[in-house]
Amino acid sequence: MITPSTHEPLMVIRIDVSMERYSLVEDVVYYRAKIPMNLALRWRWFFEYIAARVKVKHPRRKVRLSIKQQSEKFKVGADYIAEKRTTLLRAKSAQIKKLQNQTANDLFGFAEDDRLSKIKKLQEEIAALERGEFNYWFPVEYKNHIKQWI
Repeated sequence: MITPSTHEPLMVIRIDVSMERYSLVEDVVYYRAKIPMNLALRWRWFFEYIAARVKVKHPRRKVRLSIKQQSEKFKVGADYIAEKRTTLLRAKSAQIKKLQNQTANDLFGFAEDDRLSKIKKLQEEIAALERGEFNYWFPVEYKNHIKQWI
């Protein structure tokens, strides 16, 4: 694990591949977040070399290397999960309250069974979040598909 100093900005390095005429990204060859600036600048030649190797191997594809400063708003990995977990817990408890406050307006009570099953499912999701399970998408800190493209 890279431990950056407190005053050094963090960088994001990304090499992506797309079709030559389209701007849609086909695949991310290499992605790394939370890299200290001095490390990113020292190894810039290596990332340019990897991008050039991919371009030589796939001449009809557009290969982009971007080295950017990571914004404070954009969180990845464990930081994202910790922040998202609290908002998910709040949202799911609000959904439960909304479902509990609904009045049944159907004649035979079919909607009541559906409402109770939704409440039970939300309670299970809340319990899973409280246990530390996170079964949702989150942005990764590191992705490496270099071997597939070189």
